[in-house]
Amino acid sequence: MADATAPVGFFLSYTPREDALRRGYEAWLRETDNPFFNSVPGVHRYVNWRVASSPVPAVPFGWFDFLELDGRGAVDPVWSNVALQQFAANWTDLWGRVPDAEDLSINYQVFLCEGRRTAAGSETGWMVFRPMFDDGLPDDPRDPWRAAFGRSAGAGRGAAYVVDDACAASWRVMRPVLGTMATPRLDVLFLSDPDIFTRMVHDCPGLADEAVLARAVASPG
Repeated sequence: MADATAPVGFFLSYTPREDALRRGYEAWLRETDNPFFNSVPGVHRYVNWRVASSPVPAVPFGWFDFLELDGRGAVDPVWSNVALQQFAANWTDLWGRVPDAEDLSINYQVFLCEGRRTAAGSETGWMVFRPMFDDGLPDDPRDPWRAAFGRSAGAGRGAAYVVDDACAASWRVMRPVLGTMATPRLDVLFLSDPDIFTRMVHDCPGLADEAVLARAVASPG
């Protein structure tokens, strides 16, 4: 059952055209895309992310965005916003891998999600992103990370260095809007330093096949 008080937002995943970086895609995100989406009525916070580590099977995309809404009442007004739809069409023309494709999910995928986050810590410019096959939201989004460390001999004792004081979130896919998602839940752990990810994988080798490191490219600050 949906929690009426839980944060709600859209998760967007994609891989832009091969020449996107050469044509200045990151600067375009910072100067054009991010300011636009954060100005749309009903949008609480919108952040662009780029995968910074080696890909894993459950994450077949290189980029993703989190578009958190002001509440459930903003879902339809935001998604049906005419300016937003026009902006998305322009993005496809500029950056989509197959701009003239009838199936828009070839260029990007969109999922409506509800989430849960910790009160401790704050979002940073780095995150570990981990798709999960369990669609239930944990009471404390840090618990799945503690469990991952606990599966590795000797790693559980050291989990506190990254988990206990970190900002964490879990997002459950409520319904696909465009495309299909390989897993029904996304767990996120924000990091103060990307080198912590290297230590995490060293202490818990299984994470190397389950999680990716991502860098915030553009955010409202």
